[in-house]
Amino acid sequence: MEIFRACYDDHRDIKQVLDMITSRAGYVKLIGETLVVILDWIENQKHRQAAIRLCQWLNQKEIILNARLKVKLFFRISCILHHGSKTATAGMHFLS
Repeated sequence: MEIFRACYDDHRDIKQVLDMITSRAGYVKLIGETLVVILDWIENQKHRQAAIRLCQWLNQKEIILNARLKVKLFFRISCILHHGSKTATAGMHFLS
């Protein structure tokens, strides 16, 4: 949480927002010697920006996964809206 304080300026709900970011679904892809972790789109812009700043901070640390495969970790927030999000469905017309 101490690291995240520099990424998110509203300290009233810092733990809840950090928990939301770190428990998001997403996907992982090995590209060369880098394991890319892409977390799903975050609807709330304030939370999304904080998550992007956290990813940038983590990427600057050049974290190496200490496992059987020694790969560099790279974090990113998806820039693609989730198909069920409020933003993606706004303005859609459904036939009844």
